[in-house]
Amino acid sequence: MTQLSSDQHADPLRTAIEAIADQLCPAVDGTFDFRVKVAASDPSVEKLQMLVNFVLDAARRSIDEHRLLNNDLNLAMKQVADSCALAEQANRTKSEFLANMSHELRTPLTAILGFSASLRDECGPEQQSTLDIIHRNGEHLLQIINDILDLSKVESGCIQAIEHECDPVEMIDDIFLILTPPRKETGVEFRREFKTRVPRVISTDPLRFRQILTNLINNAIKFTSQGQIIAEISYHPAPRDMLSIEIVDTGIGISAEHLKTLFRPFSQADASTSRIFGGTGLGLVISRRLAELLGGGVEIVESTPGKGTRIRCEISANTRGMIELIMPAPDRKGVRASPEVANRADAAMLKSLNILLAEDGVDNRRLIRRILTTKGANVTVAENGQIAIDLAVIANEKKQPFDIILMDMQMPLVDGYEATAKLRSMQIDTPIIALTANAMTGDRENCIDAGCDDYTTKPVKTNELFEKITRLTRVSIPTP
Repeated sequence: MTQLSSDQHADPLRTAIEAIADQLCPAVDGTFDFRVKVAASDPSVEKLQMLVNFVLDAARRSIDEHRLLNNDLNLAMKQVADSCALAEQANRTKSEFLANMSHELRTPLTAILGFSASLRDECGPEQQSTLDIIHRNGEHLLQIINDILDLSKVESGCIQAIEHECDPVEMIDDIFLILTPPRKETGVEFRREFKTRVPRVISTDPLRFRQILTNLINNAIKFTSQGQIIAEISYHPAPRDMLSIEIVDTGIGISAEHLKTLFRPFSQADASTSRIFGGTGLGLVISRRLAELLGGGVEIVESTPGKGTRIRCEISANTRGMIELIMPAPDRKGVRASPEVANRADAAMLKSLNILLAEDGVDNRRLIRRILTTKGANVTVAENGQIAIDLAVIANEKKQPFDIILMDMQMPLVDGYEATAKLRSMQIDTPIIALTANAMTGDRENCIDAGCDDYTTKPVKTNELFEKITRLTRVSIPTP
């Protein structure tokens, strides 16, 4: 009798549980926005029903909270994406602005610097002095432009180190030879001292290494009117494997107060320094960033107002265990050709070359043509890319192709990129040197990708242009 009563009691409970289970089926699909209902007077069933509904309510609240969090997260991600897009657009706009400003400033500077240098040899002493002033200020303006462009490229991460094996002693000697005037002209003694043996060969970006040392030495020259400027070179072997150059001068020095801001862009020791010595205050900033790119850095070791400054530059030597250490001679100097040899080579450099000059700027066209013809070249000019294409095609059809083409890359109708690409598509393989006032990252690569053999920026550096022409046309200079 007791057992029967128990079975009778179990059937309603089983029925209630089965009913609850049937109602929970939507939860399997992730739906919790409902409540289970079972008609029963059994306390156990009521407790089970209450517990299940409590779990459903909790699950629903959790899902709603997650949905709100997801919405907030999606909104935040969209805001980040929008901010990134705006930052990228701002960066592109800045780059385009700098590229345009570079072009617009370099183009007239080409004419200013070129004609001032060209006219100097034709004038008397008084006119030469005036032209020197024009040329010197033009060079100063160009350096400011270069500094601003360099800082922009470094800060945007657009500059990459291109490593080559190079002779560090030769590079240091070349820089000293170019930058340091004789003592009798300045009252300042210049020398370099090797404190340790150094690698015969290191692996670094020679262009950036030269730029760093040029900035640091020029800075020392700028602030040193008497005494000496010494470059102390040493090598720290593995595990450091670093080449160190310390520039020591007896110049005006820097106070401890101003050392803190010295590596901030556009800052100088004080306002009076800016007025007396000029400059953008970017040289040290750029040098430090470039040295960091080469695995090292730049720091002020010590500086005393009125006594001088010691600044250290370090770069990674990247010897990779393949190392030969040497102790350079203390008085090793670079060798310059005698005036007679230099003049003979200069006069024979471009003799009888047939050059096609594509340049839309009247002043620059006149200047570059003048520079080339005075060295013996025959120059044909084209005002735009289409004329350049036509002239090159006609010359090839007559079996009298040009020896080289100088191609301005920004011209009306057909620009230099399109003109070069069309010439290459027509199997015209005449060497082409790109002439461009753009000097931003990627400009050289764009010119090479279009089919140019080499690239030079405006203002045109005469010696650099001659070197590229002679290399690409394999001009030989006759011996006497």
